[in-house]
Amino acid sequence: MLGIPLIQNNKNEYIYDVKYSPSEKNKSNVRGPQINDALPLHPDHGGLLGMYCLQSAENGGCTLLGNVKKIHDEINILRPDLLQILN
Repeated sequence: MLGIPLIQNNKNEYIYDVKYSPSEKNKSNVRGPQINDALPLHPDHGGLLGMYCLQSAENGGCTLLGNVKKIHDEINILRPDLLQILN
C-alpha cells in the first residue's frame, strides 16, 4: 500500500471518471473534471497523485505539478524570514 486513499467527491468515490459533461457547465457546484475549462493553480491533499488516461484529448490536457517540500526548502535557503509568515 502506498498511502491512505482519499475520498474525491460527495459520492464518496475514491476513483472516478474525469469526463466533460456539457450539462454541468453552468452549475454553481461544478468541479474541474466535469468541464473543459482550465483550472487555476490549486492545492490537492496527499503526497501521491495517480492519473490513468484511457484516451488522449484532442487538445489540452496539460498538468502542472509542484513539490511543496522542495518549495519550502528553497524558501528556507533564499528567504528563511518568510517561512513564519507562510505558516
